[in-house]
Order: sequence, then structure tokens, then C-alpha cells
Amino acid sequence: MIQAARTVPAKPKQAQPDAKPVYNHAFTLAFQLKSNDPDGEDVTEQMLRAALLKRLDELDEHEQWDEAVGAPFDTYEVDTSQQQPG
Repeated sequence: MIQAARTVPAKPKQAQPDAKPVYNHAFTLAFQLKSNDPDGEDVTEQMLRAALLKRLDELDEHEQWDEAVGAPFDTYEVDTSQQQPG
């Protein structure tokens, strides 16, 4: 009778003692666009994309990224012990 090979579960990787923690930050970037509906119900994905790209170009042109984005509104430490390479 042929027996199936047993697999031994891998031990979880432990963070290196000198590894610095990694954080995930959420930021807000405001932009505006014009539409014909007072509630914006006529705003399309294409309109949103065009307005956002215009805003990004303006931020690059005037170098206002820090002022426009500000501090993160949500931050948490990332668990890097389970991340796959690549």
C-alpha cells in the first residue's frame, strides 16, 4: 500500500527584531465638478474621472499636495508577518 506523504505546516514567520513597523494611512483628496442636478444624480463615472484627473494636474502644477491632502484620517499598523513575496 502506498502512503501519502505528510506535510508539516510551516511555522509562522516572526518579524525581525530590528524590523520597523509598517503603517497603512487613509487620506482624503477633495475635488469638484459641475452638473445640472442639484443632488449630483447626473454625475457619471466619466465626469468624476475627468474632474479628479484635472485636480491631480492642478496639484502637480501648483505643488499643493501637502495642503490639499493634509494628515491621514485613519491609520493602522500592517501585519507584515503573513505577506507573500512579490
